[in-house]
Amino acid sequence: PPLLVETISPAAEQILNEARVRYSYLCSTNAYNYKFDSCGNETYGITFLIDVFKNLKDSFLLISDPSGSYNAIFSRLHTNIPENVKFISDGGSYTEILKRVDFMIRATSTDGDSVSIKEALYFGNIVICSDVVDRPDDVVLYRFADKDDFAHSFKIAIKRKNDGYVNANVSIGANDMHEIYKKLINEDK
Repeated sequence: PPLLVETISPAAEQILNEARVRYSYLCSTNAYNYKFDSCGNETYGITFLIDVFKNLKDSFLLISDPSGSYNAIFSRLHTNIPENVKFISDGGSYTEILKRVDFMIRATSTDGDSVSIKEALYFGNIVICSDVVDRPDDVVLYRFADKDDFAHSFKIAIKRKNDGYVNANVSIGANDMHEIYKKLINEDK
């Protein structure tokens, strides 16, 4: 969890408030800069998600891209973005966005130990991830770049949400890290 008070931008707040009225499920993902991995796959899987969300009419996806590169490239390429997908480059704190959505999606082609996944789990989000690396136990996995498997995993995530699923063990590690960071900050004073 963040150590300092963080805020969401008014633009992101408005987008999410409007989406909450129109859609059954709110999702978010984050990306930074339109780039490709060593195999030529789009690293953050945003094109894949845009394509998938064309068929998820009752769900909304907010793509947080502080670089603004995705929106610029997709505009230049005249990519058809469905109305249930929005980009934001000035969203403020991503953790504040996570507090307002139901699902966090990590559609990456490669990854490290993703902080955003751990933050999403800490805040009680159901997390849907590609299977490209080891992921925490509580995430719902799908085969990378497999639309049918993503659709199946999304149904599992909805069932978890509707059943009141609670992520296990995440808060213990997050709280421990939070205490360590607080001590480190206090040592610097």
